[in-house]
Amino acid sequence: MYNKKSIAVVIPCYNEEGKIGKVIEKVPKDIVDEIIVIDDGSTDNTAKEAELRAATVLRHEINMGTGAALRTGFEYALKRNYNICIQIGGDDQFNPHQIPEFLEKIEEGADAVLGSRYLRKEDSENMPLFRKITTKLFSAFFSFVIGQKITDASNGFLAFKTKILKEIDISPQWLNRYELEPYMLLRIIEKGYKVVEIPSSQRYDKSKGYSKMKPIISWWHITKPLFRELPKALLRRFR
Repeated sequence: MYNKKSIAVVIPCYNEEGKIGKVIEKVPKDIVDEIIVIDDGSTDNTAKEAELRAATVLRHEINMGTGAALRTGFEYALKRNYNICIQIGGDDQFNPHQIPEFLEKIEEGADAVLGSRYLRKEDSENMPLFRKITTKLFSAFFSFVIGQKITDASNGFLAFKTKILKEIDISPQWLNRYELEPYMLLRIIEKGYKVVEIPSSQRYDKSKGYSKMKPIISWWHITKPLFRELPKALLRRFR
């Protein structure tokens, strides 16, 4: 509980044994009411590792995608009437100790708070060059489409008022892979909710790999919501 508001942390996972436990241990338990881990068809001990640390584990029998896992977690949080959802990755790249900073911004009036690796120079210094180029290009494309500058539109650290889910249809199956995150952010902004970005650090273990995204096909999934919105954006700009 945080200032009389109930808090749920939603963590989508696929084969994150050895990492998910570290993530859960870093979540500030004094303000978070429930940690919801969605095991998206893992073939390792991800679920067991999360359960041993008292997380609520929701399981997909087969791998359905990050979007599908997030949908499962968000729908669970909505049914449980949590006031605020915090989305974070299960790969131990983000820093859950920053959760209070996200919640403070919501207390100050934001409806959604997005982490950004580009508001402080030090947060992007260790980012692999290719990742830095692609994330900046994606953010520029996103900003053009929505008509509002977002410095890190593909950041996976997001806090938002759960009631927002009542106004956004996240049920379409085409959102199952990497589409749901940009789609939700687009809809949140489009509906006039106040979105702010705050500095967010991220670590990259280059020796073990730092992303499950696959070139071309994953890029298509994450940009699909933007291309679907592009005609409307062009009409707004040039009519």
